[in-house]
Amino acid sequence: MSGIGRIHLLLAAAWIFVAAAEESSVNASSFGFDASDATACLQKAIDSGAKRVVVDDVGREWLSGPLYLRSGLEFVIADGVVLQAKPGLFHGLNDCFLNVLDVENVVIRGGKNSILRMNRSDYQDQSRYRMSEWRHAIAIRGSRNVALSGLTVDGSGGDGVALGRGKRRIAPENIRITDMSFINHHRLAVGCVTVKGLRIERCKFLNTDGTAPNGGLDFEPNFYDEPLTDILVKDCFFSGNRALGLMFIFVNHDTRSEPVSARIEDCRIENNHRGGIMIGASRAGLIEFVRCRIGSGGVQAVRLCDFTEHGMGIRFSGCILDNNGAREPAIGISSNAAEDFGNVDFGDMQIIDNTDREAISVQALGDAGIADNLRGNPVVLRNGKTFPVALEKIIAAHRQEPNRKRFLTAQFLPRLFRAPATGAPVRTTEPIQLRGRSRFTQWLPKETTVHVTFQLHKVTGYELQGDVEVFDTNGNLFDRFTLDDKPKVYTLKSGHVPTTRTFSINSRQNTVTVSSDVPGFGMPADRMVRFYTGNHELYFWVTPDQKTVQIEVFGEEPLCAALCDAAGRKVAEAVPSFRGSRILSATRTPSAKPELWKVKFDEVVEDYRACVGAPAVPVFFTAPSNAAEYLP
Repeated sequence: MSGIGRIHLLLAAAWIFVAAAEESSVNASSFGFDASDATACLQKAIDSGAKRVVVDDVGREWLSGPLYLRSGLEFVIADGVVLQAKPGLFHGLNDCFLNVLDVENVVIRGGKNSILRMNRSDYQDQSRYRMSEWRHAIAIRGSRNVALSGLTVDGSGGDGVALGRGKRRIAPENIRITDMSFINHHRLAVGCVTVKGLRIERCKFLNTDGTAPNGGLDFEPNFYDEPLTDILVKDCFFSGNRALGLMFIFVNHDTRSEPVSARIEDCRIENNHRGGIMIGASRAGLIEFVRCRIGSGGVQAVRLCDFTEHGMGIRFSGCILDNNGAREPAIGISSNAAEDFGNVDFGDMQIIDNTDREAISVQALGDAGIADNLRGNPVVLRNGKTFPVALEKIIAAHRQEPNRKRFLTAQFLPRLFRAPATGAPVRTTEPIQLRGRSRFTQWLPKETTVHVTFQLHKVTGYELQGDVEVFDTNGNLFDRFTLDDKPKVYTLKSGHVPTTRTFSINSRQNTVTVSSDVPGFGMPADRMVRFYTGNHELYFWVTPDQKTVQIEVFGEEPLCAALCDAAGRKVAEAVPSFRGSRILSATRTPSAKPELWKVKFDEVVEDYRACVGAPAVPVFFTAPSNAAEYLP
């Protein structure tokens, strides 16, 4: 059975409870309507046990703070009723209006001209509110069998709807969103971190303008174990958003992630200010676009990033790209991956573009190439004439060097190391700044106390805010905490046996430095580690029988890089300065013991990334004496 077929079976079970809601219904006003603040009245009605709660017409808008829905509830905003976030409330960075948290069998339904409204301009005023992107209108966390329909959702301080994991750390499941309008949101009309079974139909995603990603609909997991499966988006309209209409971003998925499955059908995506759609590939799965019309917004209709020959695929069928008046060719492709770009099928795509130029722009592949499975028969419609797009010429012009196909990374396994003898760690002259999402692992000898210090650094106009999750040696969640503009000292203690803790850090738009007062710490590098500025040396273990050593480096801005062996000799380098992807590779004679090699970065302008190629051990250390001992 297809993934979309499973959606219908799973969602059918979710609607069985709706009929039962007819058994009891209450008007919220009967619980003591207060025109100045109806929060208590509404929450009492929700908590009453009634199967249906109606926010009824009282002749004026309802003013309320955050509300928390329970399982087995149908929450109805009646015809013409406005449920309004009360001005002056929602000062918490994560204050959401309707909270659907770790519950099941919930319906949120509107009638004719029903509105759920927040106060976006207030939340964007930093003289009144701390900057945040998480004041969502509807937050669905870890819940199953949830249906939204018939509402206009206006003006949140985050997303119109946000889908993600709750306290139980499970994905939302069987979610249906139909006949909704999402307008004027601060971050996204709808943002989805993870979901299993999602149907969005006949919805509008309009005029998001505030903070990145600034788009209509965004699917973007934070961690490898956040699936996006059985997704259908049908008959929807995306327009007027400050950035893109639709995005899929999978930089945090890896080989452990579930295959992605999504279908976008009969949608119109047009007049979004920075382009139509952007899709960044995951490691496995398929995304389909069927009979969609995608406009450029004056920039570019489609951007495809990091698709690889054997990775997740994308397929277009019956789609039209309107690229008239755009600055760029209709389709842009780029990749940070070492493997060839591929597994893309354009089908019978029609590209409308009256500018005489290539239909596909190949950008920033570095040393990678384009695989033979770039397929389809796209054509360009220009001034009444039809021109085929010669994919075979694009492939031939971008062949990859054969040795790049051998670049793989080993899995990061904390148990392969042990902490060295306790001592004072060596400080780098220029602290290493990690940007966005990163990891830091500390190994502890037995009966040891370690202090790990986190410090955010502002490199954008956004407030200093961050999140950290702590995992044990087996990858189980152990703790979590937040970061702000002050240093955060986190204390670790080990008992009678050595232990390990890995910190998963999100510094958001800014950067973070991490330091420890005990040696035996590093940055896992089985996927790209993102660094910000600074000329640094990073060390890593090479296995005794290893014959080839490889490091992949990607410069978002120019830099130079060199690979050095255990004696400190340069054995490979990328000079003069470059942008894009490079693989530094060298051969070696097998040794009796593991060796500590290094990669050296010079003339760094700003952002760059690096990871360690297999079979070398994928952890970067800041100095030899700081390194955890490798146990082959």
